[in-house]
Amino acid sequence: MAAMTAKAHDVDLRQELLGRIRTHQASITTYVHKMQGRRDLVANISIVSSAIAAALMVGPTTGGPNFTETVQKGLGLADDSYVWKSLCFTALIVNVVAAISAQLGKSKDPTQRIATAEACNAALEELGTDVEFDNNSVKLAAAEYGKIAAKMLFVAADSAGDADAYSNNGATAPPPSRIIDRYRRSLEVVMPGMAIVFGCIILAITVIGLVLGHGVAAAEPQSSLVLSAPSFKDGDIYSATAKGFLAGEVVKFSWDGGPMADAPPVDSGGSTTLPPIVETAPPGKYTLTARGQNSGRTATTELVVQPSN
Repeated sequence: MAAMTAKAHDVDLRQELLGRIRTHQASITTYVHKMQGRRDLVANISIVSSAIAAALMVGPTTGGPNFTETVQKGLGLADDSYVWKSLCFTALIVNVVAAISAQLGKSKDPTQRIATAEACNAALEELGTDVEFDNNSVKLAAAEYGKIAAKMLFVAADSAGDADAYSNNGATAPPPSRIIDRYRRSLEVVMPGMAIVFGCIILAITVIGLVLGHGVAAAEPQSSLVLSAPSFKDGDIYSATAKGFLAGEVVKFSWDGGPMADAPPVDSGGSTTLPPIVETAPPGKYTLTARGQNSGRTATTELVVQPSN
């Protein structure tokens, strides 16, 4: 009778131990699935952030002033510096937030913990099989179970933190460390998410401005600089007329980069003409440039000075 009682007690203990093993395995499976999702999320955030930061800098890097001026015209901004400053600032924010997010994700090394949890899960599976088929004594199996459980205390701690996060019972407040950890996890997603959304908005606005700017440029009259004759000699008098500029704006003229006399403001037809010019330059080819101070439009032409003889 005593032998039967001992055997029944052994069976009960074995079933209880097996139940704990299976419960612990379920916790590990949940933990691994959650940590893999968290790790993948951080990796995806880093990839997306880097792509957005690169996309923000493509225009200013490859297009230079022409790109920023086109976007400026499309968005109706007063200065094209607003364009590249906004793009550079947004790219900086996205890069910094992505870097911070990546460091927060690495602070608890999810890859190492996942590997440890999976190894413990495999050991528990083997132990559970031995317990189920009575390959080990309950005492030895319980001791082995304790060793395995000690290696993955972080699983229980993480599960307890999640339980606090979703608990509606205000009788017991979670410890400060769990509160900090909870907010840290939120920051891992919220901060980069906001940066990504902000970057996408700025990128979309820039693309819209670029498209509209090309439309504005296509509708604008082509600026030109016309001389009264293609070539001159020393002492000749000629005129230079700039066309296709904004009415009322000032157009600055230059000769091979050097300043020339001021012209009157652009008339209603978009033209302005320099005062008569007396040619005194040595024979050769020169470049005249006219640039609108408000529109930014530029026109150039070549001037040839012939020898006097």
